[in-house]
Amino acid sequence: WRVFSAYRLYYMHEKIIPLAVEHDLKDPRTGESCRFDLIAFIEGHEGLAPGTYNIEHKTAGRFDHVTLEGWQNDGEVIGQNTLWQHLGLDHRFGPLKGTIVNLLGKQKEPRFHRTFVAPDSFRIQSHLDDLRRWGGLMELSKTLDNWPRARGNCIGRYGMCEHYDHCASND
Repeated sequence: WRVFSAYRLYYMHEKIIPLAVEHDLKDPRTGESCRFDLIAFIEGHEGLAPGTYNIEHKTAGRFDHVTLEGWQNDGEVIGQNTLWQHLGLDHRFGPLKGTIVNLLGKQKEPRFHRTFVAPDSFRIQSHLDDLRRWGGLMELSKTLDNWPRARGNCIGRYGMCEHYDHCASND
């Protein structure tokens, strides 16, 4: 409640018109899906041109460079922009100006940060190429019944993966 109240007070003077909240989307041809936290028309604010924006709400335990600025290459944001284009949401909500990632820091005193993301065509195309490659690798792994280990994920921020012992042994 503390976090929600702080967020509400911090952004209370913004002039936005909600167009959709928690909007689920699925491409019937590919099965790709996403959920938009908020699709809104912004009348112009903090240097943003008036128009339709995807607004993502995120929380963070710390405000380091990766947390604040890593959204330019985030698969969720790029995927949302891709599906917006492929499914013609321009006709329903208007042309998408970009994504606004609103970060709320869960520090003792809540902090706020906003990052604007507008993936270019190169980033979108390379994301689609990567998805195709990963899909092909998954099909190959299914066929061979042999799944490669992603060792970079063995130990992360929250400790060891639950399968660590299995992967580290000869099982």
